[in-house]
Amino acid sequence: MDKKTTKEREMKMKNNEIKSILSAEMVSKKRNGNYIARWTYFYRMGKDSDTYKERVQKRLPSAVVVDCGDHYANFNGGASIQNSSHFWVEFNL
Repeated sequence: MDKKTTKEREMKMKNNEIKSILSAEMVSKKRNGNYIARWTYFYRMGKDSDTYKERVQKRLPSAVVVDCGDHYANFNGGASIQNSSHFWVEFNL
């Protein structure tokens, strides 16, 4: 049986809603209340972190973008999103 509290279920649902709105591969919430959305890439295809910053601002008008960036990592098959190359945007709702 799943013994998660109602608050944990609501937080998970909210993360999934944000994930689908932004078309992100991963959304997580930090202890300070900020969210981080991540999009992995193998080739940049002309995109940069500003592309995703604008996406967050357009699709979530109430979001305040705190920071954004590009994490580059050498290819490692099976690596997690955080350990792969990805663009990230940190924002607060």
